[in-house]
Amino acid sequence: MQKKILMFIALVVCAIFAAQPVPAQGLDPQGATLNNISARTRAAGEFRIDGGGRYMEKSEDIAWAGSVQIGLGQGWQTGVTINYFDTESPVGDATAGSEWFGAEISIKKNFVDTDTWALAVQQAVEIRETDSIITGPTGLVTIRTTDDRALFSVAIPVSVNIEADENVVSLEATPKAAFFRDEVSTETGRVIDHYGTVVGITVGGRFPILKGLSIAGDITPIIAGDNSTDDETGELDRKFLWSASATYRFNSNVGIEAYATNAAGTSVGTSLIASSSSDTIFGGLRAIVQF
Repeated sequence: MQKKILMFIALVVCAIFAAQPVPAQGLDPQGATLNNISARTRAAGEFRIDGGGRYMEKSEDIAWAGSVQIGLGQGWQTGVTINYFDTESPVGDATAGSEWFGAEISIKKNFVDTDTWALAVQQAVEIRETDSIITGPTGLVTIRTTDDRALFSVAIPVSVNIEADENVVSLEATPKAAFFRDEVSTETGRVIDHYGTVVGITVGGRFPILKGLSIAGDITPIIAGDNSTDDETGELDRKFLWSASATYRFNSNVGIEAYATNAAGTSVGTSLIASSSSDTIFGGLRAIVQF
């Protein structure tokens, strides 16, 4: 754990001192695809606020999420992202319940910002409380774990803009990692395996369709760590992540996005966690305001 914290601190120091401030001169960041992170930053004093929920098909619950992104100037941006969900789903003959409340605090530095492409580095820490319970067929709790340790993450978003028929197509990629614990303890003191360090690469794009309307999608293969559990056995599993969405902008400041995904949330950590069932789809809606 100490090694991971030192790695995180080193990344922060590199981000601060490795490059001179880059003036924001690219296109207005309307937002990345659902599981990507925008490589652009807002100008000093500009805000982007979003909020909404996603319906979890299998548990019939709703996960809530919202964020505030604030431009600091000179290529810097900070933000807070909130995620909350409380779900239950079958695991073999048992029932698995999971409650998560997390507040991710992020700092992002833009290194390149032109009309053609952009590059940034984001570091974040998510202050969270989680509670996982597996209940046997008789209704008795068999395993219960809690985890309130801070979750560190790092991401390196890149975006490329391509002009097509007087429209701009945005292609995006975000290598990212979240440093979950390798093991957690149950109430009885038993030690069980946890996700560990989860590393994924989100690749996607946003494509304009009509005036004010765009569609977007992304995929995230996991290249290290586990990010889900098997429905039948309850064992840790690694699952592919994806999202598809449509966004309508009423004007330059207000929009709404409808989406489907199998990712649990909108922070770096929750965007790397997949649903416990490979055929579960989360359908969601969120409002976006920027000024």
